[in-house]
Amino acid sequence: MNDDLKFENRDKNIRIEGEEGSPQNQLRYELYSEGFKRIKVGLDEGRYFEVCCICDSIINDRLTALIQTIKNDEGINFTYQSVGMVIRTLFKICKEENIQIPKDLKRVMIGVEQNWLPKRNFVSHSFVGVTPSNVEMNLEDRLRVVKECGELGSKYCAELRTETDKLIRAVKTIGIPYKS
Repeated sequence: MNDDLKFENRDKNIRIEGEEGSPQNQLRYELYSEGFKRIKVGLDEGRYFEVCCICDSIINDRLTALIQTIKNDEGINFTYQSVGMVIRTLFKICKEENIQIPKDLKRVMIGVEQNWLPKRNFVSHSFVGVTPSNVEMNLEDRLRVVKECGELGSKYCAELRTETDKLIRAVKTIGIPYKS
């Protein structure tokens, strides 16, 4: 790990905040570039398991970055968590602090939670498991869920990146959008 990275407690799995021109931002740029490239190639080549995994990582990081930006004055002291937990945390913070979530961002977050997350959970936790609730699903059915998860995840990934980046820029330039 690069010693220039500004992170005091390397034992915790806490996202290092982005700072313009910092080594962590350069690394993050490289990782996002590689991630989106692998999503595109993975979709083209049918590597949907890989796509699902990368989408999970990007979605989680974008939402965690948004929480970090909103809670900037207080810092952030929770570790990377599941996408579902991060979405619930973000909604809770916005409700408690009367923060207006832009309509398009809210739509994407709800879509991720209601449409993509159940598929991602199946891919990650149940693909090979045979239970009373999925015993009727054969291999082709399961592979179809993996493909749907990859395709849907790539769509939400791109949308979420755009929408979180817009809100992060707005918070940093004009402040947090509180509800009136």
